Amino acid sequence: MNVRIIFTLIAAISLIACEGDNPGPGCNGSLSVEVASIVDASCGDNSGSINLSASGGDGSYSFSLDGGAAQGSTTFADISQGKYTLTVTDGEGCTANVEAEVKTGLELSDIRPIITTSCAIQNCHNGDRANLPNFSIDDNIVSNASAIKSRTGNETMPPAGQPDLTTEQIQQIACWVDDGAPE
Repeated sequence: MNVRIIFTLIAAISLIACEGDNPGPGCNGSLSVEVASIVDASCGDNSGSINLSASGGDGSYSFSLDGGAAQGSTTFADISQGKYTLTVTDGEGCTANVEAEVKTGLELSDIRPIITTSCAIQNCHNGDRANLPNFSIDDNIVSNASAIKSRTGNETMPPAGQPDLTTEQIQQIACWVDDGAPE
C-alpha cells in the first residue's frame, strides 16, 4: 500500500512538471521572452511591428506570432492594430509567451474635430437636448466612445439630414476606440 501512495505522488509531481509554459523534458523555467519595442500601425493598415528579446533556455530561439509559423527573427513586421500572443521556443522545445498590443496612436485630439463638427451640432449632441450627451465636452466623448463607434459604424450617427462621415472618418473613430479611446 505504501508503494501505491509513492507511485501516485510521483505521477502527480510529474504531471505538474509538464504543465505551464515550458513543456519539454529539459525545461527548467529559465526561458523568458519580453517585448523590446512596439511600433504603432496606422489606422487601417499593416504598418506596425513588435520586436522581442529572449533569454534563458538553451540559447537557440525561434519565435511565432499567434501560433503561426516559427521564424528566427525577433521582429514581426507588417502587422495591424490588435492584441497578439508571441511565443519563443528554444532548441529543447521549451516555450515562453508574452502578450503585446499594437495600437494606432490616435488620440482624442484626432477624433474631437470629427465629433464636434458632425455630431455636436444643433438639436443633437451639443447640449441643447437633456436626453443626449453633450459631445462638446471631452469626457462625454470618451465615456461614450463605444456607442459612438457603433452608431457611426452603422451610419446612424450623424442623423439623417446632416453631412455623412467619410469611410476614413468612421475608420478613425473605430481605431481610436479599439485603442482604448485614449485622451
